[in-house]
Amino acid sequence: MGSAAFHNDDLESSEKFYQKALDIWDNSLIKDKEMRLNLYQSLANIAILQDKPKKALFNYEQAYKVCLKLFGPDDLQTAQVHYNLGCVHYQLDNIKKSIASYNQVLRIHKLKKATNDLRAAKAHAQLGMIYTSLRNTDKAIYHYEKELEISVKKLPKDSILLAQVYTNLSDMYQIKGLHEKALHYYLLALPIWDKTKDDTLEKAAFYNNLGNIYLRLN
Repeated sequence: MGSAAFHNDDLESSEKFYQKALDIWDNSLIKDKEMRLNLYQSLANIAILQDKPKKALFNYEQAYKVCLKLFGPDDLQTAQVHYNLGCVHYQLDNIKKSIASYNQVLRIHKLKKATNDLRAAKAHAQLGMIYTSLRNTDKAIYHYEKELEISVKKLPKDSILLAQVYTNLSDMYQIKGLHEKALHYYLLALPIWDKTKDDTLEKAAFYNNLGNIYLRLN
């Protein structure tokens, strides 16, 4: 019932049924940890959609406790919970905890020799965004470059996600005054942006920044 309500966008009903299911499992003699993990994560996802990050954090933390018992601290499923925690901590302005969570994702992927997984790329992207907001350009570049290493192997050449990685790197190099290097990445992103049909503000900002680069170089 919770899943059906979720897909029908009835978030309150979905939350109610998931919570009832969780209460029953908690009181049952059968302690199905995987079911509890799924329920906590479902409740957290609903809280995110309801713009209730504190409630999401509580449920992701419960999911993490269950995940540790099921899979241990070094499993890729535990890494996914760390990623979710990182997102919520960032939303709550818990920047240090967010960074720590994303670093745990990368630690586990390195341990499991899964450093070329797109989930690791997403963690690098989030860290790049955080360090950009902290004006730590060098660390932002490091993580965006790591994200790019994975993305060029895993994403289609015309993927808008790949264009966004190029654009992020361009912006960082422009801030550092390395305009030739910024131009290099802008030109890699240009054909992808040109092919996109939607005229978004992000696309407009890209063209504006590319124009600024040519102005500075001339």
